[in-house]
Amino acid sequence: MSVRTTVFGSRYFRYMAIAMMILGVGGFSLFDILHLDKIPRPYPLLIFHASSMVLWFTLFIVQTQLIGRGNYSLHKKLGLLSVLLADALVVIGVGVNKITYGRGSDPVIVAANFCALLNFSIAYSTGYVFRKRAEIHKRAMLFAGIAILAPALGRIVISFGLPEPFVFLLYVSLIGSVIVFDLKKRKRPHIATVLLGVLLIMVLVAAFPLGSSEAWQDFLVRLWGNVPA
Repeated sequence: MSVRTTVFGSRYFRYMAIAMMILGVGGFSLFDILHLDKIPRPYPLLIFHASSMVLWFTLFIVQTQLIGRGNYSLHKKLGLLSVLLADALVVIGVGVNKITYGRGSDPVIVAANFCALLNFSIAYSTGYVFRKRAEIHKRAMLFAGIAILAPALGRIVISFGLPEPFVFLLYVSLIGSVIVFDLKKRKRPHIATVLLGVLLIMVLVAAFPLGSSEAWQDFLVRLWGNVPA
C-alpha cells in the first residue's frame, strides 16, 4: 500500500469525524433556533444527552488524530474508556426517547430513535470486538457515528423544509461515502462496509412499518403508559 493511499485513508476518517460533529451539533442547534417555541424545558437528561453526543464525536476526532500521528498506545487507552461513553449514550438515549414519546411524538419517530440506538450498539460492539483488526475496527466505529446521526439528520431536513425522504437520502449518502472510500483505496468495498452498511439501512427502514403498526403502539403503552392528553 502506497504512502499516498495511507494518508488518504487517515484524512478520510479525520474529515468524516469532523463532518459528523458538525452535522450532529449543527442539526440539533439549527432546529432549536428555528423552532424556539417547540424546545422542551431543559430536562437534566437532555443536557446529559447533548453532552454525551458532543463527547462521543470529540473522542472520535481525537482518536483519528492519534492514529494519524502514530500514537497507538493512547488510542487504545481512550478506546477502553469509550465503552463507558457508549453505554451512557444508549442508556441516556432510551431515556430521551421516553421523553420524546411523552411529548406525543409520532410513534414512527420513537421507533426510528430506537433503531438508531440499535444500529449504534451493533456497529460499536463490532468495532470493539474487532479492535485488533484495524480495517474492520475503524469502519465499524465510523458506522457507529453515522448510526446516531439519524435524529440530527431528521432535524436538518425539517429545518430546511425538505421532504421526509431526504433524511434517508442523507443517511445513505454518508454510508455511500464509505463505499467510495473503499473503491478509491482498495478498488472494492470492504466486507465490513457491505455488511454494516446494509444492516444500518435495513434497520432504519424497518422503523417505518414498525412504528406504524398497532403492535408497536401497544408495546409503547405497556412500556411507558399512555401519552398525557
